[in-house]
Amino acid sequence: MPNKTSKDKLTNDRLLRWFQLNADVEVQACTLQNGEDSFEALLLFSPGMIDNAALNRLLTIHDEDASVTALPLLPLMQPVEITEQGEEKEALIADLVFSGQAILFVEQRQLLYRMDLACLPKRSPDETNTEASIRGPRDGFVEDIGVNAALVRRRMRSTSLCMEQFELGQRSHTRVTLLYIKDIANPELVHEARERIRDIKIDALISGAQLEELISDRPYSMFPLLDYSGRPDFVVDCLVRGRIALLVDGSANAIIAPANFSLLLKSSEDAHAPYVFVAFERIARLFGLLVSIFLIGFWVALLNYHQEQFPLSLLSTVIVSRQGVPMSVPTEAFMILALFEILREAGARLPKAIGQTLAVVGGLIIGESAIRAGLTSPALVVIAAISTLSTFILVNQSLSGAVALLRIFVLAGASLMGMYGFLGSLFLILLYLANLRSFGMPYLAPISPLSFKGLLTAMLRLPWKKMNQRSRLLKPIDNTRQGERSE
Repeated sequence: MPNKTSKDKLTNDRLLRWFQLNADVEVQACTLQNGEDSFEALLLFSPGMIDNAALNRLLTIHDEDASVTALPLLPLMQPVEITEQGEEKEALIADLVFSGQAILFVEQRQLLYRMDLACLPKRSPDETNTEASIRGPRDGFVEDIGVNAALVRRRMRSTSLCMEQFELGQRSHTRVTLLYIKDIANPELVHEARERIRDIKIDALISGAQLEELISDRPYSMFPLLDYSGRPDFVVDCLVRGRIALLVDGSANAIIAPANFSLLLKSSEDAHAPYVFVAFERIARLFGLLVSIFLIGFWVALLNYHQEQFPLSLLSTVIVSRQGVPMSVPTEAFMILALFEILREAGARLPKAIGQTLAVVGGLIIGESAIRAGLTSPALVVIAAISTLSTFILVNQSLSGAVALLRIFVLAGASLMGMYGFLGSLFLILLYLANLRSFGMPYLAPISPLSFKGLLTAMLRLPWKKMNQRSRLLKPIDNTRQGERSE
């Protein structure tokens, strides 16, 4: 090895000083014997991140002098050539130790060896809680990036599936894997994703949502510009269509790009259900989205400004139900929406077994009590409940959060200017969506720019026999999915 200055020379004291405040790192003094010669060495490892049984089998312990001989380890270890200086050298050794490596250092010879004994804490790939499986596979992503990559590779056993690995975070050293199919995905899309990842300069990357925001076209966008999934079968389906995916170590979800509005309305179960049922479900999700955003604003605009548009029988029923209510219609609507949001948030924070029960039963009890106390009208409680429940039909939870905010925006416009405010808020939302891009792809595609064929395939899943071509929105290299079948 090259000569080192005393300041840069690696010593036992220096190693001990680096890890003296890390209680999860164990340091053992060892003896290496080569014939009559013996050398003192230090063995460093993190017991919680290695296979301790395997390490103990490789160590020879002498009870009479309480010494440890590490000679059986040496043939199994790989030498480490350290060219880094100062803090970079410390970071390299720390990264090895905290990655499940056993480090052996011989100060006399300035030799450093490592052995991979990694046994990191992880769980089995069980079914994800956010995407229930009915007919599809029940294995889901976990917090181990190696397991997640294997789940994808299991479904795509081809060298055309590329996996490029990056390391982000000067302190966290988080591994990120970029997945794409090289003969399908648009090279410009892959290059753009690669450059955005390389441009990230951060001290710690701790979640997939953090990476999603860092590589997004517009970090302050109200709508999610990237999709996510905890199911490897859905990720593979997106890769085959020409998209890319990102796996983050420590995250149980994969990031999918680019994402448009129609992708957020799709479910991972769509590929495992009959095409007629899938078409119905997608239309139902779109209808639920529109109801969730616009229903309560539309109701308040009519009831507060345009009562003549109600049928007489319905108008009389609504007026009678509002007798004695001390608040105006807009104030009442805002109060009920706030109450439902509080109940939904409380249900999400409580244990799963009682959270949903509290949200439903609590809403029923409080709503009934508010009606009996004369604080609100039954009709508005029903409208607010329908608006809130329609949110749960959506697949992407980030989209659900955007819907809750847009519902308040539409309600505010309708409360101030009636139907003019309602239509104005609708126009502003459409204008905002039309200006969004996800890795260069229009967010409203294939609605804007309009493509009737693309709209048909986006909203209505065709039978597998008819799915011969990939969508041109993603500009894939290979447009053909399957050849024409003879009748």
